[in-house]
Amino acid sequence: ELSFTDTGPVTGSDTYTTVVILHGCGFPAVCFQRLLPYAKQDDVRLVAVNRRPYGGSTKYNEAELEELRTGQISFLHRTASELANFLLWFVDTNHIPPVSTSGRQGGICVLGWSLGNSSVMTLLAYPEIIRPEMSAKLERYLRKILLYDPPHCVFGYDKPKGSYDPFEDPAFANDPAATFKHLCLWATAYYDHVDP
Repeated sequence: ELSFTDTGPVTGSDTYTTVVILHGCGFPAVCFQRLLPYAKQDDVRLVAVNRRPYGGSTKYNEAELEELRTGQISFLHRTASELANFLLWFVDTNHIPPVSTSGRQGGICVLGWSLGNSSVMTLLAYPEIIRPEMSAKLERYLRKILLYDPPHCVFGYDKPKGSYDPFEDPAFANDPAATFKHLCLWATAYYDHVDP
């Protein structure tokens, strides 16, 4: 199960667009709370989803965590299936407008932010995991996939040489609270860069 916040249908509109947004690492869907009041004025229904295991969504069991730790493709396949199932459940339960014939209104736009893009990319990377009848239905509703600030690992790239990773900083080893506090500072900091 995935917990989520939903602004609800746009009153008086049968062409609104549903934006399903998936958060990154360390910052659950509540980080999008300030966006919620602005959605309807732009004919948007905003659905901020808590990925597993964040805030009310199903926690991973030990077998799933082991798949993740050891890089098993079955973990990614399950993520694709779970996201597709959620989207189709949301369509069926909420009767959202399908994509218009112009392709410019209605339907669902799935937006991943930061590491949330790893979940979004599974829909593109493993289409064979989604049953044909599910794919046919998703095709009528899935309008766009938006990748906002994805890290290199989402695309399977190696970490660039000399790059900094707050999760690998030895100064915060074995202290998850300190690592998270440092991540917050690092992710929101401003850096002057030399003009290349």
